[in-house]
Amino acid sequence: MQVRHPEWAMCLGGASCVWDDVAAWQAEYGAPWDGIVIAANDIGAHWPGRLDHWVSLHPYKLAEWRTLRAANQCPDTPYETWGQKFLEPDGVAVDHRLMPLPGGSSGMFAAQVAREVGCTKIVLCGVPITPTPHFAESRETFHKQWLASVGHWRGWERARSHDVIHPDWLRSMSGRTKDLLGAPTRAWLIG
Repeated sequence: MQVRHPEWAMCLGGASCVWDDVAAWQAEYGAPWDGIVIAANDIGAHWPGRLDHWVSLHPYKLAEWRTLRAANQCPDTPYETWGQKFLEPDGVAVDHRLMPLPGGSSGMFAAQVAREVGCTKIVLCGVPITPTPHFAESRETFHKQWLASVGHWRGWERARSHDVIHPDWLRSMSGRTKDLLGAPTRAWLIG
C-alpha cells in the first residue's frame, strides 16, 4: 500500500493488544492504512506490511530485529531508523538520532518521531502503557507483566500535563494512553 497521507502516522508498540488495536483502527478508518507506519522495537520484525520508520530507545537491538524481519519474510520496503541521541554504544548505526522525551517508553519515542517527520495526526496501536504482556510473537524476554510500565506511565502523565503530547494530534487505541488522550476516530483524523 502506497503512502497517500504522509501527514498521518500509525505507531506500533509491543503490547499484547497490538494486533487487535491495528484491526480495530483499520475498521474505524474504513480502509487499509495509507498513512506512514512507525514501529517501536521488535514489533517491526513482525509487522507484515510496509514500514516507513523503525525506532528504539535500544537501537543496538535493531540489527538483530532487521535479520528477524527478513527471516519472517516481511516486505523489504525502505525505512529509516531512529535511536536516542545519548548513551548509545559505539558502532550502533541509525539513520537519525533524537533526544527522547523523558520517561515515556519507546512508544512515546515513536510518537515523537512522527511529529519530527511532520505528522499532524498520530494513532498509537499496542501502546497502552499497562503491565500487560508483550505481543505473542516477540522473542524478547520479559516478565509476564511489563513491570516498567509504572515508571513509563509517569512520563506520559508528565508529558500530557505539560502539553508536550496532546489529543488534538495524538490518540491511542487502548489502555491508559487511550484514557489519557482519547480514542482516534475517522472524524478526528480527517477533521
